[in-house]
Amino acid sequence: MRQSKEIQILKTRFWPFFANLASLRKIRNFREKVIFTKVDMMASLRKIRNFQEEVIFTKVDMVGINRFGTICQVQ
Repeated sequence: MRQSKEIQILKTRFWPFFANLASLRKIRNFREKVIFTKVDMMASLRKIRNFQEEVIFTKVDMVGINRFGTICQVQ
C-alpha cells in the first residue's frame, strides 16, 4: 500500500507526539498489569488469611477436645 505524501509528512512531523502516546499507552498498560497483580496478591493474602483462620479454628477445637477429655478423666 502506498501512502499519500500528506500522511507521510504528518507521520514525520508528529512522530514524537505519536511516540509519546505509544509510550504512555505502554505505561498505562503496565500500571494496569501492576494493579491486576496487586489484586491477585490480595486474593492470595485472603486465601492465606482464611487458611490461618481455619488452622486457628482447628487448634481451638483440639484444645476444647483435650479439655473435655481431661475433665472426663478427672471426674
